[in-house]
Amino acid sequence: MEIILTRLVASRGWHVYGKIVWQTPKKGQKLFAKREENEEALFVDEYSVAWMMKSKARLVADVVGHVPQEISRFVYFFVKHGGSVDATVELEKYRQSPIAKGGLEIVLKATFRIEESKRPILLRLKELIDKNYELNLDQLQMPPSKDLDQAVLDTEGELDNFDMEEDIVLIDDEED
Repeated sequence: MEIILTRLVASRGWHVYGKIVWQTPKKGQKLFAKREENEEALFVDEYSVAWMMKSKARLVADVVGHVPQEISRFVYFFVKHGGSVDATVELEKYRQSPIAKGGLEIVLKATFRIEESKRPILLRLKELIDKNYELNLDQLQMPPSKDLDQAVLDTEGELDNFDMEEDIVLIDDEED
């Protein structure tokens, strides 16, 4: 059996990957997290975790963003200790990243999974994410830019069905 935790988390770096790999994110599109292997990314954040996307056109999954640096260390160790992270696109419209460096991000619904015997690891991850990361959905206005057409994003009602206070859920895989 395994337990899961679901949280809204951003995929940062859309300003880079949106031009090359992930030009049109679609709501419900599936991604997974993997510890980063690229040396340039690891130079910036040694605990970097990449959001990966499989496509029919390529044999290998492509990096389409990164877990926000505020929680990347926690997610890195969660994955290292046997957890897995999958995500689906929740908002297909990019938004301005709140970090000082700027950039763009896509809102994802991340699902953290781990064996029930490792419940303390998931509980600690939940505590650390809730304490150190807040996805502010009120800041959905884009900065002026030629490439982005100075778009103001309308996302009212798109996240109405997501419960931000969702607790950890036990899943029995043995029945499937």
